[in-house]
Amino acid sequence: MKFLTLLFVLVFSFATFADVCLEGRSISKDNLGNITPSEGEKCFENVYNKNGSALVKGAVVVMDETEADGYSINVSATAGKNPRCVLVEACAASAICKCQTYGFIDIALVKATEIPSIGSVLFISEASAGYLAVNSSSDNDIDTPVGYSLELVTVDGAKKVFLKLR
Repeated sequence: MKFLTLLFVLVFSFATFADVCLEGRSISKDNLGNITPSEGEKCFENVYNKNGSALVKGAVVVMDETEADGYSINVSATAGKNPRCVLVEACAASAICKCQTYGFIDIALVKATEIPSIGSVLFISEASAGYLAVNSSSDNDIDTPVGYSLELVTVDGAKKVFLKLR
């Protein structure tokens, strides 16, 4: 009886907790079978662009609060908006696109205004919609962190970031 109980617990615990990233997962290995550090676990989800215009690759997006569907997105530079993910490809208006929520990404758009250094916590930029930035304002208490900078940022553009939005 103890064996059956143990078997039951093990089967359902593995089924429940085997994969913590159900949206999508990608691990890259080299020819020797070693996991490539820059291609560790990544999580993705599909989103619907309700912005009214195309969005560029690397833009950080927020949920469109005018829709109740749970997957419509927009860009915003307003304090207190909850970031959803970073687009991994350009996204046409009214299109469904792939968006990353967790893991290493090297195309995230980052503003250099506050000169983020390695390890700086990044938030939605309150100066430029679609960008990440180190917000030095007092709004950080209502902002949700998006992730961490993995390089010194001295010019605006696509940078290396570790996303932690799931």
